[in-house]
Amino acid sequence: MNQVLFLTIQFFQNYYIDKAFIEVKGTRFLVDKKEAGNNEITLFNGCVEFNVEATGKQIVMKPMEKIFYNSVNAEIGIRKIENIEWQDGKFKFDAMPLNRLISIINQMYHANIVYEGKDETSPFSGTIRQEEALDDIILKICFLMNL
Repeated sequence: MNQVLFLTIQFFQNYYIDKAFIEVKGTRFLVDKKEAGNNEITLFNGCVEFNVEATGKQIVMKPMEKIFYNSVNAEIGIRKIENIEWQDGKFKFDAMPLNRLISIINQMYHANIVYEGKDETSPFSGTIRQEEALDDIILKICFLMNL
């Protein structure tokens, strides 16, 4: 598995994954290459064009969308990301279930945070700055959620 978090990129660039490529046009996005040819591309802000080489299909992603791509059969799925937005260098979460928040933080920081308490779907509302340290984020979540 390979996860790459792209911060703000100010120039056009192509990023290649199995039998597809992503054209980046000034943005912040996450590429998560999973096993068996499964890939996830999450766009937080900016513009990304996703291109499947086998079919020639092109998808221009909108901010706060996620593409699921299988390079084995060239299947594509797309969905809107809920409970999160990107604004002025900050992620703003609104009633994000704690287990989803932890998953996102693990992807962003290449971490392995595990929550073993009760109420793992309790909602979190708050902000995380782009440059905020992982330790500070964990302390903030614990404080705001009384963990």
